[in-house]
Amino acid sequence: MELPSVALRSANFRVQGSGQGSVPGQAYLAELPSLAAEITAGMIALKATMMPLADVEQVWSRAEVPGERTVLVPSAAWIRSQHPGRPQTGEKPRR
Repeated sequence: MELPSVALRSANFRVQGSGQGSVPGQAYLAELPSLAAEITAGMIALKATMMPLADVEQVWSRAEVPGERTVLVPSAAWIRSQHPGRPQTGEKPRR
């Protein structure tokens, strides 16, 4: 990203970032229980699409849908065992 210096001088502008190591691991761990509780309670919406690990090559190259995350799982059978009755990617809904 290029940013003219005049933009930095003429406005209340701050560049901030976060990366690996910027927050100590223990601080992350301390927040996990409350984060998990909020997710479980439905306070934080997560949209995840489970895909079998065997399809990693196809999954890796496809475009991400905004607001959705792809999660690789052991197998299609594992997905069915965790979500019985739910149609799998590429399958028609069961009746």
